[in-house]
Amino acid sequence: MSQVLVEVLPNIQACYMYITLPSNNVFYQKISVGQSECSIELQDGRVILLKMSKGTYLVPNSATGVTQAANILTVRVQISERTSLISSLSGDILSDSSTKFLDTLLNTSLSDTLVSAHCKKCPNCVFTKVKFRRVMPLPSVDWDHSSENWFCHLHGEHGQKLKPASLQPQHDECFYTELYFLMHNSMMECINAKCDDGMLKCSGCGTLLGENTDLLVKIWALNLKWLTQQGEVIYDRNSSEILLSLFHSIDKDNFGVNCQLVLEVQTVPKKYMYMVTMNTNQKLLVSDVSNLTSCEPVVQKLCLEDKDISLKKIYAIKLLYLIKEGEDSQTGQWVDDIGVHIIPCSSLFFHEVKTMLENSTYFLPDNVKVIENMNIGYIVK
Repeated sequence: MSQVLVEVLPNIQACYMYITLPSNNVFYQKISVGQSECSIELQDGRVILLKMSKGTYLVPNSATGVTQAANILTVRVQISERTSLISSLSGDILSDSSTKFLDTLLNTSLSDTLVSAHCKKCPNCVFTKVKFRRVMPLPSVDWDHSSENWFCHLHGEHGQKLKPASLQPQHDECFYTELYFLMHNSMMECINAKCDDGMLKCSGCGTLLGENTDLLVKIWALNLKWLTQQGEVIYDRNSSEILLSLFHSIDKDNFGVNCQLVLEVQTVPKKYMYMVTMNTNQKLLVSDVSNLTSCEPVVQKLCLEDKDISLKKIYAIKLLYLIKEGEDSQTGQWVDDIGVHIIPCSSLFFHEVKTMLENSTYFLPDNVKVIENMNIGYIVK
């Protein structure tokens, strides 16, 4: 089956269709647009019929700007005023509804009850029958970095005296953010993991689980699945859900300003991924949602047979991103800018987000994947 991605732009009453043809040697001959479908006739006689999802209506015979680069066909088609209205209303409703962010019920579901945690890469049980007296969310995932700005007008020891003590859990407490769980160092007695120079690794598969210091244990949320004693899942989030949670938490305080977020990995040299949102409710029509959400390299599989393609409607965050290795004046500006949220993360999370963003535009022509020096990416809601 040919791969299709349609970006709906209700503000200009148009959509851009990107159709991946079966091979580089296949060329289109004619494109016909109806109210709810688009037909692509190929020079070899085959026909690809795209069926729009409910609520998306095209203006018949409105295909313009048709280009083909290699085996990717780009077509601009007008959408009806009714589609623009439906898309705008749906986007507003989606903004007001709950997105997939971190469930604050962890405050109750993880506290005062026996729970276990398993590595998500293998069957190894990391925590067995632990009980927390109190489970609380930290103010934000970048609380430590943001709090430095509260004292930027003070200098030296005077500022240090006024700074509050770090938020550190007691031996029977667990604090959490979208990215990690923070526990007292005494929890090391309950962890089934190897500790190598402060790095905690799964004793089963060797996956990096978190970090250990003299005072604290930090476990990356991406690597854990929390269960009740009856085996009911309390917490199990993938990288896409965690990233959506980060954007949701930051965006709700931005008052309409584009959200700027930097993922930072403490490797040598450091790695950075700068992201800025373009549209938090981008409507897409796709032939295969899995390609946009996968954290594994995409393997392109196209069928040479004629087939009708029914497109599925989804909403996504459209963003620009830039990956840098090492520190320079640009990364220094990100760190100093109070509008940019610096988020320390694990290497695994960084890698999965990078792969997911690359996959999300895999079937776009190269000339639309980049704006100036930044890459385009989608995060499916």
